[in-house]
Amino acid sequence: SYGTPNPNYANLDLDLRSIIAQTGLVTEAGMQNAQTVYSMGGGNSPIGLTIQSLITTNSGLCSNITDSSLAAAFRSFYGGDSDADQWMNAAFDGTTVALGTRLIEFGTASLPTRTSAARYGALTLNILMALECQIFQAVDATCNGLGVDNVDAQLAWDAAYALYTGSEAELEEGFLGGYFIYSLSQTMCVEFGTCKHDSSEARINTDALQLFVTGRADITNGRCADIREKALKIQALSRVPIIQGLLRALYAIKEQADQRDNTQGEVFAMAAAVAPMVSQCSTGSGDIIFKDTGLSNGSPEDGVLQGSFVVVKSAIESAYNCLGIRCSNVGGIVTLSGDGFLAKAQACGGVQPVAGAGLIPSGSDGESPKTSSSSSNKGPSGGAVAGIIIAILIVVIVVIVGALMMFKRKRAKQSDSTTTTTTTPPSEDDEAVKTEEETTIETREIT
Repeated sequence: SYGTPNPNYANLDLDLRSIIAQTGLVTEAGMQNAQTVYSMGGGNSPIGLTIQSLITTNSGLCSNITDSSLAAAFRSFYGGDSDADQWMNAAFDGTTVALGTRLIEFGTASLPTRTSAARYGALTLNILMALECQIFQAVDATCNGLGVDNVDAQLAWDAAYALYTGSEAELEEGFLGGYFIYSLSQTMCVEFGTCKHDSSEARINTDALQLFVTGRADITNGRCADIREKALKIQALSRVPIIQGLLRALYAIKEQADQRDNTQGEVFAMAAAVAPMVSQCSTGSGDIIFKDTGLSNGSPEDGVLQGSFVVVKSAIESAYNCLGIRCSNVGGIVTLSGDGFLAKAQACGGVQPVAGAGLIPSGSDGESPKTSSSSSNKGPSGGAVAGIIIAILIVVIVVIVGALMMFKRKRAKQSDSTTTTTTTPPSEDDEAVKTEEETTIETREIT
């Protein structure tokens, strides 16, 4: 295992937890409180880091280290010295900001849209951007021999690991909790059929954590080519849940008639990161994603997204090879039973859901899915169990009531027979009916 994440960075997931709580109030006061935590911190980082400072102090540096980082992609896509901090503050303040030639119109967005955008933007922009910055700083320090015994490289690599996992290491049934990339990957893998709906760790997370562990040895031994390769793989894996989040939210809006403002805010936050990523591979595809996911000068006044899910999905998938992402990494949006994908949301490359996928999987092995108590991977399986219990209770009640009614009818017949002056002996048919009724009552009582 890697060990305890660096608290200077990992503890920022507690700041993100506070931002989630405050934006969840869906009030302007809550947004102001969230913005304060974003910019001033919640006192959780021992060295006073904030989610804002992660990018305001490092975005230029990351852009200079490598042009493949999200920070460099963001500046290239939006133009000039644009950074995620401008985007985030526009969401908090409800203002329209020009990032280069592109308008980000939070000034016309509803409060629920802004709260959702700020909540997810802190992760998809700030945390992910800082994570990539740190891994490439580690590569640069290793390959250029900076620091004594590559200590600087090791510190940067440790910081990247902490920004992937967060501090909430709730080891419940074998996987971490928290609010960073690890947690989002756990949630997305269930919805995209790349893992079982149980307590197993997402393959994305297993692979990424293993790369972090082996990468430390590469840094210690100064293996430049190896650490660069691992950094690029971690970068690709870290971007997968952001892509999945965009596809899931956009599908809900365009294909499932979900016009809730908070869902649109989620789309905006995910697309703000995905469009620059894809644009590094294809400028045209990046522009398609930006325009079709709204919140630009092309958005209608009513805020309803006018783009196409199929078009956006195709634009993203066209960049997979360039981004180092495989169709099997992303998967598709699965049906509840997990035996296939929803219409128009299939995985590319003929990839199928893993056995046991889905929120209520049929399961090829016949086993019922386990339920995780982690906040990052909760699903409706608990509700399904409750529903089964309720259904069983209803059946039992119906059987008991039926038996009582049969018994009362039998007593009533016996009472009538005793008050009749002329008693007619029962026929063989009557005895057969009576015997059948008694047998039915006995059978139901046993059941």
